[in-house]
Amino acid sequence: MLHEDIVHAVKELREQILILFLPYKASMWDSMESVYLAAKEDPNCIPLVMPISYIQRDPGKEDVLLNERENFPKDIPYVGEEFSLEEERPDCIFIHNPYDDKNYVTSVHQRYYTENLKQYTDCLVYIPYFTSMGILTNNPNSLIDFQHIDFIVAQNKLHRKSFPTSAQEKCILLGSPKFDRVFNLKKKKFDIPKEWEEIVKGRKVIFFNTSITLMLENTDGFLKKFEEVIKLFQNHDKYCLLWRPHPLLENSMRTIRPSFLERFLTLKEEYIQGKWGIFDDSAQLDRAMYYSDMYLGDDGSSMVNLFASAKKEIFILDNHFLDAEKDPEYRVIKTLVDALDGSSAAVFEGRFLLEGRRKENIFSIQKQELKDYLGEEELSGDGYTKAFLEEEKSGKKWILPPVSGNKIFCLEKGRFPKTVLLKTMAYRPNAFSEWKRIGKKLYGKPAFYENLVSFFKGKVVEGGNDFSLMLRSENAGQIRPGGIQYSAPFLLFPLESEKGILFVDANSFQNIYFPMLGEEGPGFSDLALGKEENTVWALPVSGTVLYKIHFTKGTWEKYDLTLETAGIMSEEGKNVPEKSNVENVESIGYDAFHGRSTEDYLYSSLYETKDMLWISPQNAKDLLCMDKKTGCVKHISLPPGGIMNPFVKSDTGNISMEERGGFNSLWKKRSGGKFFLYQGENYYYDNRNNRLYLMQENQMLPLKIQFEFALEELSSGFLPWERSLYSIRESDFYTVKDFAEGKAVSLPFSKEKLEQQLQRVSYNMDGTAGEKIYQFFAKECRKGNR
Repeated sequence: MLHEDIVHAVKELREQILILFLPYKASMWDSMESVYLAAKEDPNCIPLVMPISYIQRDPGKEDVLLNERENFPKDIPYVGEEFSLEEERPDCIFIHNPYDDKNYVTSVHQRYYTENLKQYTDCLVYIPYFTSMGILTNNPNSLIDFQHIDFIVAQNKLHRKSFPTSAQEKCILLGSPKFDRVFNLKKKKFDIPKEWEEIVKGRKVIFFNTSITLMLENTDGFLKKFEEVIKLFQNHDKYCLLWRPHPLLENSMRTIRPSFLERFLTLKEEYIQGKWGIFDDSAQLDRAMYYSDMYLGDDGSSMVNLFASAKKEIFILDNHFLDAEKDPEYRVIKTLVDALDGSSAAVFEGRFLLEGRRKENIFSIQKQELKDYLGEEELSGDGYTKAFLEEEKSGKKWILPPVSGNKIFCLEKGRFPKTVLLKTMAYRPNAFSEWKRIGKKLYGKPAFYENLVSFFKGKVVEGGNDFSLMLRSENAGQIRPGGIQYSAPFLLFPLESEKGILFVDANSFQNIYFPMLGEEGPGFSDLALGKEENTVWALPVSGTVLYKIHFTKGTWEKYDLTLETAGIMSEEGKNVPEKSNVENVESIGYDAFHGRSTEDYLYSSLYETKDMLWISPQNAKDLLCMDKKTGCVKHISLPPGGIMNPFVKSDTGNISMEERGGFNSLWKKRSGGKFFLYQGENYYYDNRNNRLYLMQENQMLPLKIQFEFALEELSSGFLPWERSLYSIRESDFYTVKDFAEGKAVSLPFSKEKLEQQLQRVSYNMDGTAGEKIYQFFAKECRKGNR
């Protein structure tokens, strides 16, 4: 009997394991903390924490080696970097910086690169230091090399899909320790600095977050928005800002945007010295969250997720415009025009359908409430942009394909909404860059979704997984629509990475690549079918050379669209075009979204007549009109009265700045315009001046735009969003200035709706993620030691 007890005890005896945690930033320790605390409770585990050194890079200066050991919690015993990985060989190593030598702002010491760490453990685990809001954009150009990592801790199935296919099998779905920290906020006691309370004086505290993502996207716009926020809340009687910049924000600016650093440091110093708001750059993120009543900032930060899980209100800033620039009419018109295609309508914030109708010189805009079709169903504000009308015997039916998510809605009044699911996991927020009706079918061009999709009579067909990445039209965070044409039996897609066209059979999705041998550089941003049979016009991603491609012959011509040239270049591009007499005109473009000069994406769309080819600007300044016979290019600046004939205005054929008055003044704030076909008529929308024209051959007839409803009826408030869960998003209808001035919203905050959105974010949001992560890897380690 005693022998059996001893045998049983031996079987139950667990082998002691050694787990090493390697955090580098103290402010990111919360992504490991609850795993460490669970390990500490196991008598058969030796958990060690070793804050590791990292390199801070500054252009033109020597790299600086830093270690934040002194900023970590004081109640944790730490080991020094003299700890011998070679001799101790931990059973498991946790890291939260897997970038190795690919991060140009900060880099962990080479000793801690994943390739080196893997030599000393059989279980190398990456826990992301950020959280995902269900946002999923699989990036094949990721900085992370997962080759040497054994496991990745992912929040859920959706989060797993954001990793490269080769890494997805390494993911274990257990949630994020960061949510444990939030879940336990109320249980903790924080020492609130006395100076904080002296500044706050009983006011509501707004956590003001400035992240790296939006700073890099448009640094000038970022700083202007920062200035606007600071001025609005300086000495505010109701709200007090608690500004907590991303830990790497300043150094990222110093390294990547050095020309803006002085301006940023001046604003930072003025804020700190003013002592009317709190500045917090400590490692105690949870203290700042606990003390704050709401979140204010962009949606490119995992802080949005954390505030949502803490059930606090969220206000998302738009760094691309200021309150002084708000224009509700413009926003509605642009939303509609961006969606119009054949007989389609626009979906506005998931709540309304917007349709357009022309009668003589008036283009009217009507709205319908989607709740009349959806019932209790609710759409996210940015999940759908287009609705396609289908006429059936039973009446009208609207088909809503997703730009994010994986549901296609089929809506009829008086009936329950029908949904058709796509085959694979949804990508958010950019699953598709474009949906287009061709014949009776809808086709979805993938952005981050892995398949090309067709939809007809409730049936989804998917394919093209092997070439979907080639169709992606994304540039520095901006998804570009368009890029689908049809020439029976093929769909035609431009390739942005190289000069060529992809022909895809519209039924089988089999593809044929049309290469343009000898043509170097980036490819094409969009295509337009030519009036001449079997031809297509191709707009360049970069530069000013337009291509006319005869795809059955395998030949092409090139046209230079610069002001200084007028002529057709040969196929080899050797002919020297004639010079025009236009002088002193800017030929370079301006990317309003990113706030910088550019020669990329100068043009957006084409409109062809018998004799002329019209080219609308995207980042370029002017509308162009080209004589197809001579290649002569005229630059058009539209006056209010429209254009009757672009070639009779002046000696050069250009309409001067004086003749057009103050038009085009927003060319560095907005993209140019677009041609589109709607209900059998061709239109041109001048996005910069918010004007609509009817195209009749070579005439542009201005239209008056009329709203059949009060714009105030579109105002919203708290809504579900793919990018920011459940929040207010700043817009032309409601700005941060409106909030600061106490303007009410039509849809107030609902904790119940927020909780519904949280269900999609992560597993184990009940404070148990760290415990479950530890138990999984403890078992894995003991399995390996047997």
